[in-house]
Order: sequence, then C-alpha cells, then structure tokens
Amino acid sequence: VADRTQLEEQVIKTQDAFASQEVPCPEHWGGYKVIPHRIEYWVGRPHRLHDRFNYTKVEGSWTLTRLCP
Repeated sequence: VADRTQLEEQVIKTQDAFASQEVPCPEHWGGYKVIPHRIEYWVGRPHRLHDRFNYTKVEGSWTLTRLCP
C-alpha cells in the first residue's frame, strides 16, 4: 500500500461494491471461530515484578484475577 489515503480509498471502494450483499468467501477459504473463556494477560516490569492478570468469562461477564508474577 503506497500510503494511508490509498488504503482508505480502497476500503470505501470495497464497501460500496458489497453494500447490498454478503462478501463472498473464496472456495479455498477456511477458518476458525475462537470463543475465549479465559485469557491471561502478562505485562513485563523491571526487577521481575511483572503483572499477570487472568480474565475468566462466567455467564457472559468477565471477571479479573491478579496472578503471581
């Protein structure tokens, strides 16, 4: 992509082309649907005092738990 303007113009062109229809998938297309139930987030800090958080989805809501570094 030459620049941001070209990218944005291409997005608009593509949106207009498929405004009234579903975007078709190529025949060779495949994919996975990832539905997370638990995510661990790690933030490196100096002196090994890292932050670790565990997000767990329970009945549609996420709960946050701090883990040991």
